[in-house]
Amino acid sequence: MPNQDFRDVPEYRAATGFPIAVILLSIFGIFGHLVAGGVLTEKSHLQARVYVPLATATMPIKH
Repeated sequence: MPNQDFRDVPEYRAATGFPIAVILLSIFGIFGHLVAGGVLTEKSHLQARVYVPLATATMPIKH
């Protein structure tokens, strides 16, 4: 008589609670990180700074 083990039967109903919880915790964690980073920085978000490397800033452009 063959042994009927639970591993031989495919899973028909998978639990979705854990993957959904991981996704939601990740979303809330990223959102919280962005909000906390925005609150802690005192700089205006309308400014943009561009830092040019010194090698390109000192070389003359030849046409």
